Amino acid sequence: MARQVTLPPSTSPGETLIDVLRVGAHGRMDKVAISSLDRTMTYWDLIRESADLALALRDLGSSRGTRIAYLGRDSTHFVSTLFAAAINASVLIPVNWRFSRAEVHHLVADARADFLLVDDELADLVEGIEGTSIISMERVKEAVRTGAEPARFSTSAEPEDPAWLIYTSGTTGRPKGVVLTHANSMVTIDGVAAAWEISDSSVVYVPYPTFHLTGIGWVLKTLRAGGTVVQRSRFDLDDLLDSLENHGVTNTLLIPTVLGTLIYSPRATPERLASLRSVVYGVEPMTDALLERARELMPECRFIHVYGMTESCGQATFMSWEERLASPERFRSCGRAYPWVEMKIVDPDSLADLPAGATGEVWLRGPNVMPGYFDNDEATASAITPDGWLRTGDGGHVDDEGYLVLTARLNDMIISGGENIYPAEVENVLVRHAAVREVGVVGAADPTWGERVCAFVVRRDAVEVTEAELISYAREHLAHYKCPSSVYFLGELPKTPSGKLQRSRLRADASAQQGSLSPSGVR
Repeated sequence: MARQVTLPPSTSPGETLIDVLRVGAHGRMDKVAISSLDRTMTYWDLIRESADLALALRDLGSSRGTRIAYLGRDSTHFVSTLFAAAINASVLIPVNWRFSRAEVHHLVADARADFLLVDDELADLVEGIEGTSIISMERVKEAVRTGAEPARFSTSAEPEDPAWLIYTSGTTGRPKGVVLTHANSMVTIDGVAAAWEISDSSVVYVPYPTFHLTGIGWVLKTLRAGGTVVQRSRFDLDDLLDSLENHGVTNTLLIPTVLGTLIYSPRATPERLASLRSVVYGVEPMTDALLERARELMPECRFIHVYGMTESCGQATFMSWEERLASPERFRSCGRAYPWVEMKIVDPDSLADLPAGATGEVWLRGPNVMPGYFDNDEATASAITPDGWLRTGDGGHVDDEGYLVLTARLNDMIISGGENIYPAEVENVLVRHAAVREVGVVGAADPTWGERVCAFVVRRDAVEVTEAELISYAREHLAHYKCPSSVYFLGELPKTPSGKLQRSRLRADASAQQGSLSPSGVR
């Protein structure tokens, strides 16, 4: 029998993540909170399981400040574990279940995780990890089922306490742990839900895994508003179309390339898409042709363009539907900063503020910006100025009304299918191969994923290696989405007189690969 759970009154002077569920559940205990492919949970189910899990984790040794890594595919269980960690004032560390064994080991070690909760089906990824207590998910669930102590849905956590570590790839080639506090999270959850038109009547389709801030962020915004989440770990066109019919989905987040697969599907009819009220999109602008087709099928739907990153708790700017219609010439803009966000454009070399229209680096400041990277003072100092400005590494300019247009990624990041991929991380793996002397990695346009990974390799003298061998080698050490889909062999990499790799030339070569450049030989 489940334990009895008591809810504290709403009198806390500073809110934490458990207030997301406390507020969202008020008056809605029997309403569906989350529906996944495995199970459906009401708000009461989620509160009860979160409180029970908190006690089970406490019995296993979790306490204030304990760092708990989570490696599992069960999205609903992750959500209740997140709230359980918040109850105990612990810090949750989502682990990407698409990572290779080496990547999982590095993340757990870098985070100095006290505990690692792991699904049995992923246990092979954690074999050999030392210094961290590895606990089977089944063991935790069994402790929940057999516990008898009454549970309480309250916390000793403070708003400025770390709530989670979200690992994001870095320009140094190794993922870095972004520290996000309860306060960081709450300002974005409360402020963004209204801008994204999420309310208690919303049924929100979330086709992203919970190890991404995008995935769990959408869940939290919906729960705070008292809506219903249709949770999935990846995008599946048929499942989305079925969910529109079966759940009456009203809101979702789709990158433009994925939106295109939806609206050009033979199953996509105005009747089937009629429930959609709002589609949020990011990563890239939506073309006029795509928008026109979307409006034909969904004349009542509103399209909201957003921009952000993990270091800004996922949020920085947004372009409302009204602004998009009123200013069609701004179709490439991702909007203006949220009211709580300061934004400016800075010359990346002189660090001087730039006027409207001038292109430079986008800087952000506000209560949503991370306090820093975990246990990495050097990276934190590089990313955040002494007066609190986050250097995004993104190039762009603003007009005289503050609308931002992104023009380049100063750090050469590749975005493939919504996943961030940093060339340095891929290069650091490939260069360890015995046949590789030098390597340069860039992104090339891809009609399905937006970009794909291309590697340019200079072989070591008298050492032979094939494209297939290098791709296979990369897949042994990296998540598959980070691995090159093409490898090109060059005599030398293009460089500036000072020896800096000219990625722009590699990108041009990659886009012209159907010409004289061949994966199987030297140009």
